[in-house]
Amino acid sequence: MKAIFETSQARRGVEVVATLVGATVWALLHVLRLALLVLLGVCEPIVRVLLSLISLAGLFTAGLYYFGGSPGLKVSYGILLAFSFCCALALALYEALLGMLER
Repeated sequence: MKAIFETSQARRGVEVVATLVGATVWALLHVLRLALLVLLGVCEPIVRVLLSLISLAGLFTAGLYYFGGSPGLKVSYGILLAFSFCCALALALYEALLGMLER
């Protein structure tokens, strides 16, 4: 009977330690999430303006070179348009990351 009691106490001790470790990891992850959310939230207006302006500048530059460029000028419009699209995509991913961290 004593061996069964000691075994159940050992199991209970392991469960308590596992619960404490789990709670500690959960708390640390939430602290990390909140710190990252604050950092990204503070930088969000700057990132939004910069990525939007760079994307628009790329689109306008591609249009300018396409419609008003000299005949001897060799410009890859696909690269300019792809870069503009990637800036818009990066902005969407940034906002998605912010939304994911807010939950």
